[in-house]
Amino acid sequence: MNDYLLQTYLAYLRDERRRAVKTVKVFGAAVRAFLSAGHPIDADGVRAFLRSLTQNRPKTVALKLSALKSFARWLHDDAGLLSDGEEARVLKLRAPHVPKSLPRVLSPQESARLLDYDHPTEHARRLYQIRELRDQALLELYYGAGVRVGEAVGLDLDDVCEVVRGKKKFLLLTVLGKGSKERRVPAGRKARTAFLRFLGCRAELAALCGPLDPKAIFVGIAKGRRISTREGYEAVRRRAQATGIYKAHPHAFRHSYATDLLDGGADLVVVRDLLGHDNLSTTSEYLHTSAGKLLAVYGKCHPRA
Repeated sequence: MNDYLLQTYLAYLRDERRRAVKTVKVFGAAVRAFLSAGHPIDADGVRAFLRSLTQNRPKTVALKLSALKSFARWLHDDAGLLSDGEEARVLKLRAPHVPKSLPRVLSPQESARLLDYDHPTEHARRLYQIRELRDQALLELYYGAGVRVGEAVGLDLDDVCEVVRGKKKFLLLTVLGKGSKERRVPAGRKARTAFLRFLGCRAELAALCGPLDPKAIFVGIAKGRRISTREGYEAVRRRAQATGIYKAHPHAFRHSYATDLLDGGADLVVVRDLLGHDNLSTTSEYLHTSAGKLLAVYGKCHPRA
């Protein structure tokens, strides 16, 4: 019975709510763990399950509670297996406090060191040179377009086109973000250069490792398949190790992208759209890094400062 409930609920998330694949996977794991624990399917059972998660971080517990609340709504609204009162009790359960941490931001100098790094000549075997070109293209998109790892590695050849504005040439990316929401973001000349250099190696890479995935842009140097999000993280890790900037990670580039745009005078709403945020409050978290510049502008421009 429990397995049937789980599979039906997952089908509802996937087919009716059209939730992202990752969301379906995470919510499914949480509900499966709850059902496997043998607790009654009601508010008391959910509360007992949450109390058993002593080894989990508050953020993980909050995510699992969110999954179980979604499951409770489905049990009430669609399956008819949960009463009005029990659904209300589940929905009233509060997640543990998750302390907010400020995003890690790279300084412009650190970003430049990571992006301008030249691979040592002793690692000049051609496959690894091509991997370095691929890593460079990935890193330029992380910083130059503010894309998430999954968005970057999920890009297809048809998702990228070139646009010209005056004398400048840009890339225009169509990315699939959280919740399967599509958005279009530009990437500048350095990202374009790195991207085209890697793309120019496809024929050579195919000759070295065999047929490549015909759709994927970012493919592996061993089997020519689309790289995983893990490999997308590895690209940053390799560069971080080489440069000694160990705080670097893909989301640090994304944070730096947003912060640098705001510091440069970009409108907060525009930055929100470029990042693919649903709420302006999420984007506004980046304003903390721009406070010094805001104060400087205020002090220079306001007559009563």
